[in-house]
Amino acid sequence: MAKECPNSIFISIFRQLLIIATLLLFSNCTAWPVLTGLLFPAKAKNSQLLFPPPTNTNSPNNEIFPDSSFAGFSVSPRTGLVTYESGSSVIFTVKLNKIPSSNVTLNVSSSDISEVIPSLDSITFTPDNWDIPQVITLTGVDDILQDGNKSVTIDLGNAISTDKDYQGLSAGMVTTENIDNETNGITVSALGGHIVTEAGGTSSFTVVLNSIPSADVTIPISSSDLTEGIVSPSTLTFTSSNWNILQTVTITGVDDSLTDGNSNFTVSLDLSTSADLNYNGLSQPNIAVINQDNDTAGFTIINPTLNTNESGTSGVFFVVLNSQPTANVVLPLTNNNPTEGTASVASLTFTTSSWNIQQAVTVIGLDDFNLDGNTSYTIQVGAPISADLAYNSLSPQSVSITNIDNDSPAFDITAISGHTSEDLNTATFKVRLMTVPSASVSINFSSSDITEGIILSGASLTFTTANWNTYQTVTVRGVNDSLGDGDITYSIIPSSATSGDVNYNGLTPSSVTVINDDNDTAGVIVNAATNPLITTESAGKATFTVKLRTKPTANVTFMGITSSNTTAGTVAPANLTFTASNWSVPQIVTITGVNNDYFNPSGILYAVTVPSPTSPDINYNSLATNTVNVKNNDNDTQGYTASKTKNFITADSNK
Repeated sequence: MAKECPNSIFISIFRQLLIIATLLLFSNCTAWPVLTGLLFPAKAKNSQLLFPPPTNTNSPNNEIFPDSSFAGFSVSPRTGLVTYESGSSVIFTVKLNKIPSSNVTLNVSSSDISEVIPSLDSITFTPDNWDIPQVITLTGVDDILQDGNKSVTIDLGNAISTDKDYQGLSAGMVTTENIDNETNGITVSALGGHIVTEAGGTSSFTVVLNSIPSADVTIPISSSDLTEGIVSPSTLTFTSSNWNILQTVTITGVDDSLTDGNSNFTVSLDLSTSADLNYNGLSQPNIAVINQDNDTAGFTIINPTLNTNESGTSGVFFVVLNSQPTANVVLPLTNNNPTEGTASVASLTFTTSSWNIQQAVTVIGLDDFNLDGNTSYTIQVGAPISADLAYNSLSPQSVSITNIDNDSPAFDITAISGHTSEDLNTATFKVRLMTVPSASVSINFSSSDITEGIILSGASLTFTTANWNTYQTVTVRGVNDSLGDGDITYSIIPSSATSGDVNYNGLTPSSVTVINDDNDTAGVIVNAATNPLITTESAGKATFTVKLRTKPTANVTFMGITSSNTTAGTVAPANLTFTASNWSVPQIVTITGVNNDYFNPSGILYAVTVPSPTSPDINYNSLATNTVNVKNNDNDTQGYTASKTKNFITADSNK
């Protein structure tokens, strides 16, 4: 052990001076280790004092610990943080002062999550990351309350760890301030520009609070001159439920009998009353209003903006004088674009007795064939013409009108004039454009079935800016066939138009439907030269022919052509067959007379029957039978012949 200095008084005075100097040098608790070393010096021979010792100024509660020797937390920063209700964020960091022997967890919580929310509920440090700062983000939370800036504490809690140096050790607090973005106030939609009339014309404005109040807010409304204008309602009340809903105040002009000109008055929003001190006693500027005198020279246009349509739809505006004139007042009407619309009258006349009666002007939209879009034009009303100088000096007013375009690029194709037929009859339709093209427009037509109909003329049409609305004719002719196929529908198909006008180029109109009437009917043609045909008993022959009326779709067979009296005549052949190739070629049927020994000078009448044909072609299957009348002339003569045979005379009574 070292011996103490014999001059103990000197040493004691020196220590006191050194303590005073240290206190002056250090204004915070970092001086305490130094003071401890001075006041309680180590007795060891080789001991020494660290001055100043290593410190951690960010440790909780401003503790001072050697970084590598004492458990603790470095939090930066702990104060001075600011968030905003608009949602802006700030950060702070946390790390350990000393490596732990096991994981250290801190639970993070906000003292008011309606104001500030931390990004993490907890953070954990390990022996590997203990000295790496972990970032916690604080975000301001918005509300609709005007509650002022709020101080919020973020509690880092007591550490949870199996390291006994850290277990239960407090990490302290972090404080932040959340800046409020709500402000009290009353918003009025329009403080000026209000015009009412003595005829009862109105104007209005709206009132709404800027933030939710904590108690009802009442705002009295009043007019500065009840002889010029009144307000409704006279009181507005806002609650915590309707504070942000616009409330409307209507100002109504009051009539009088004075020629006092347009009068100014104000509408006041008087001091608000509320138990919410933020809204109690708030004032608003007065609202300026003009009450138009109806005894002042002038005229009013009602509905000064309107639409017409090229299809002929009209719009109506009304004109009335504002006061009684001393003489008639004439208001001429001038249209700056008469190609778009026309007014029903050229002028309006008001008298001293009709001055307050509204007069209507009907504007009718005019059609054109131009793709000119919706077109705006105006009708000027006035300037007035009158011996009343107050009216004669007035300026004109205008009515704004928009004529809605009804034009679109299209082909006007008429209906077909009728049917075509297999007798080569024709039908026509006509084509023109609906609007004026900016360049020539060409279009072609073709038949969907040239076996039924063809285009005789007008297969190619061209329309120009000069002939666009002149009908051009397309003529269609029917085509004959030999089929009994009934009336056939076909189409005349237009191509897509070609043009330098982009509105028409590629435009394809609808097809035209045509019916071609069939002139073919299934049937059998039996042709006999005479009626009846004549055969003779001397084997004289007669013939008739058979053919089909139309081309069949399958073979047609006649089985069993028969004679009604085979003792008078026979038939050959008994069967006939017609095909799609020979249907129109007559086939011959021969009738041969049969001899007999009877005298019949008038001949024998009989008939040959052509039976109903059979065929898979339903048009030919089971048609009616045909009959050919025939007469077989007798070749016998009346008389007898006498001859002698061994003294006997015989006579042939049959001859």
